[in-house]
Amino acid sequence: MKHRLSFTIPHILVLVALANAFALFLEEERENTEEIRKEAVADITFQMGVLQNVLYNRLSEGNREEA
Repeated sequence: MKHRLSFTIPHILVLVALANAFALFLEEERENTEEIRKEAVADITFQMGVLQNVLYNRLSEGNREEA
């Protein structure tokens, strides 16, 4: 029994360490994905603003064909 217990505890510790490392990895990936999503939304918002300004300028000049 003593020999079997000495094998069980190290195995449990390794499994807990691996589970912890995997949880940290998933959390970091989630944060990276969220950051990429925020950057993409900011870029699209910026480009929509540029497009809005160009269209406004063309329409205010009376140039519907370019708009």
